[in-house]
Amino acid sequence: EFLAAADAYVSTSTFVGDLFLGKAGLDWGPARGSALLLSSGSPAQDWVSFESPQTHAVAISPDQARLFVVNTPDNRLTVFDLREPSRPTLLGDVPVGLEPVAVAVPNNQEAWVVSHLSDAVVVVNTQRFEVVATLPCSDEPADIVCVGGRAFVSCATQREVMVFDIASRAEIGVIPVFADEPRAMAVGAGKVYVASMRSGNGTTILPAEIAPPPSAPTNPALPAPPQVGLIVTHDDPAWSAQLPISLPDWDVFELDPVSLQLTREFSAIGTTILGLAIEPGGGALWATNTEAHNLIAFEPNLRGRFIDNRVTRIDLGGAAQVSVHDLNPNINYGQLPNPSAVATALAQPVGAVWAPDGSELYVAAFGTDRIGVLDSGGSVVSRIEIGSTPGVVVDSRNKRGPRALVHHGSQALLYVVNRLSNTLSVVDTSIRAELREVSLGHDPTPAALREGRGFLYDAKLSGNATVSCATCHVDATHDGLAWDLGDPGGQMEMLPASIMANHVSEPVHPMKGPMLTQTLQGLRRTEPFHWRGDRPDFASFNATFTTLMGGQMLSVADMSSFTAFVESVRFPPNPNQHRDGGLPTEPRGESAEDGYRFFQIQTFASNQIQDAVCIDCHPLWESSVFKVMDAVTLGESQPFDVPTLQGIYKRQPKRDANGLSTSGYGVVHDGSRLDVVDMHNRTLSHLYDGPDKIQAFVEHFDTGIPPSVGLQHTVDALNFSLREVADAWDLLESEARLGRCDLVLRGRIGGMPAGFLYDSQQLAYRSHLPGVAPVSRADIEQLLASGAGQLTFMGTVEGEGARIALDRDDDGVLDGAEGLYRYGSATTGCNLQLRGNSSPDVGNEQFALVAHGADAGSLGLIILGLASSSSWVASLPLLVDPVGATSVLAPADSYGVGLMQNPIPMLPSLVGVGLYAQAFYLAPCGPGGVAASAGLKVVVQ
Repeated sequence: EFLAAADAYVSTSTFVGDLFLGKAGLDWGPARGSALLLSSGSPAQDWVSFESPQTHAVAISPDQARLFVVNTPDNRLTVFDLREPSRPTLLGDVPVGLEPVAVAVPNNQEAWVVSHLSDAVVVVNTQRFEVVATLPCSDEPADIVCVGGRAFVSCATQREVMVFDIASRAEIGVIPVFADEPRAMAVGAGKVYVASMRSGNGTTILPAEIAPPPSAPTNPALPAPPQVGLIVTHDDPAWSAQLPISLPDWDVFELDPVSLQLTREFSAIGTTILGLAIEPGGGALWATNTEAHNLIAFEPNLRGRFIDNRVTRIDLGGAAQVSVHDLNPNINYGQLPNPSAVATALAQPVGAVWAPDGSELYVAAFGTDRIGVLDSGGSVVSRIEIGSTPGVVVDSRNKRGPRALVHHGSQALLYVVNRLSNTLSVVDTSIRAELREVSLGHDPTPAALREGRGFLYDAKLSGNATVSCATCHVDATHDGLAWDLGDPGGQMEMLPASIMANHVSEPVHPMKGPMLTQTLQGLRRTEPFHWRGDRPDFASFNATFTTLMGGQMLSVADMSSFTAFVESVRFPPNPNQHRDGGLPTEPRGESAEDGYRFFQIQTFASNQIQDAVCIDCHPLWESSVFKVMDAVTLGESQPFDVPTLQGIYKRQPKRDANGLSTSGYGVVHDGSRLDVVDMHNRTLSHLYDGPDKIQAFVEHFDTGIPPSVGLQHTVDALNFSLREVADAWDLLESEARLGRCDLVLRGRIGGMPAGFLYDSQQLAYRSHLPGVAPVSRADIEQLLASGAGQLTFMGTVEGEGARIALDRDDDGVLDGAEGLYRYGSATTGCNLQLRGNSSPDVGNEQFALVAHGADAGSLGLIILGLASSSSWVASLPLLVDPVGATSVLAPADSYGVGLMQNPIPMLPSLVGVGLYAQAFYLAPCGPGGVAASAGLKVVVQ
């Protein structure tokens, strides 16, 4: 029935760009009426930002013919042709998983893409531009490297590296990594290296009950400060005997790719490690990092310099010596503001890559839109500006955010992925200049939020351009540290009665003591902010741009944009929950399910609290009780805001039997409690029994994004009926009916794009083709069983499915009616297809016609004309009127791809203009040794 419906549609209506089922049709123009509008379904949600951390977001094929870049916001892999290396030509893109952050190209036939939110590696066939497999990973896969026929994938939450065989795609091992957030990876000298992003700096917290009294305030009008904890190093001889943990400070790990064993750990590399690069020859490993100064107390002492931006060299010889290189060695940090520093600073170094001859190391300064050029000794010798803000120019709304780099290999060219602008910059390293900047494709992020995002990351908003909000709130999360940002010369503040749980106003001292860096995820509807509730709303953080960063406060409009962006940032799903959101029921009596029941119904009391229930203060997700608890009730020296428990599953360090810990900080405001059990035993044991079940439940605490979001499988004739696949499909349909996610299917049928959205009301799947009635799952399974193609089904955030599956640019017009329409017939028995590389929109300077399926290296021709034809020439259909037509030689490359570039000017008068195209290639499959594609009508949008 579905095939019949598609046939009927093909014979009467406009057709999806690029062909869907391989059916022949006629010459149709665009139809833009109510039939093309998406039918109403669940109301769209507010835009959700996950700020997934890109690592190796760009890769070049071994033959240097293709460039692959992840388009993180649009969940796609973008592919460029490198026939002219300094001018990459867009060939098209491939839908992959949610939030792709890294890509590796083990051979010229496949690209392996890490999808951070889908917890998967997606394998893409580089000839056919289609997903051929989805390989499940543990939570938050972050980076990928390939060596010896194996792919190594770092998985941040589970602290491990997963290993896959590239040929069979089978999982062949898991290597535990004793570190928090293993992310960036590198390969060289026969070894694999992985860095802990939150590696720490050996600091921990001395709890308030054993810490010495704080120093006296410098403001004589202030009373004595509250008794608070103290930040110390874990091996400080004055305190180490009283500390319950030992920190090995293992920052980077060496793995053997054959035995799959850890062989070495390297320490003293940095506090937050963001990138790795192997020196040519493999003699040294370089790590981009920041080093925190959190042992220094008080905001005035940290103003303008609370971290250093660095690269660290690890000599991989026997002694494994470490040397640190400051990226800003000549800055006068005592001068604020400091325009000369703003003009040159390299802030938040992330991606790094070496020139092939080892003469220079290139470092992406994410915070200041620059590429630092370092010599082989680690000294900065030059800087390359990216974007439109050279020198002291500041434009946070149009910040680029260079994040990942790859070197061409045989040309003096860098390809730079700009995370914030979603663009690719081409840099000529010989002249130290950006040659051009091109789009990675559609970015669905609302424009207002894209503009607001830059205020989080722009280091030029600080007085010397070395720090930004994201220095500590890394990728809108946290650095895993505590800081004492009090002010001995400050003023007392009064918390209003309206936010106090006891309805009595209470003073708070400016010497507040150490506090954990809080994540920016899930802030919406959780006011007041800060651990003590002394920030009534997000706008009240504006002063921090001056008091801590040494810059100027934002304007009201800029702070409003910043606030809107931050309120869009959400936690990812909690991986400890079952995919349907359920909780484990074992061990009986101490399970997460037991803890959940306790959390909701168990009352407890003290002198200050009567008949309280946990959930009274800690709602299940995405809100707080909007109250601050007074110091007496808490048994603390000062009042504290009631925190949400989202994300706490990532706050608790891993500990081993010898007392080693991955972090010096745990839970509560200063991180002085290792976990919930420790917190209970120290402060709450008089209130209730059974902390283990509460611990279990808290580790499964709902983040507000269901675990079904991101779940995906790639299905074809071979696996669609497997029990594991069918069960996952069943689960996502059930979750969609409950309104917990949207269920989408994307892929290729008959070699052409296909998209479906599950309609939970009709219990059927809507197509991206206008005019095609919803089809059943059985229809789709029948299509897969016939071998017509493959689809990837996936759970998405509720409200986003229609955009992802049916209407990419969210303009109300289905993707099947966006200006590219097939007509006529291709040569039978040949695979030649003609596609557009993107939507033919006015002003699309990247638009090109791309022929796929030719024989490698074959000679070909692409014709573009003003009218269609239905004539024949030497047994070949001629579908373009040759009168007034243009033809170009378009020889196929080694992938069987030819192209004709057709940039579309920014001329509104071109809207509605139709052009007709066809491709011809030498091919044994065709009559007379020539194959013809079907015709492609291009209607300018």
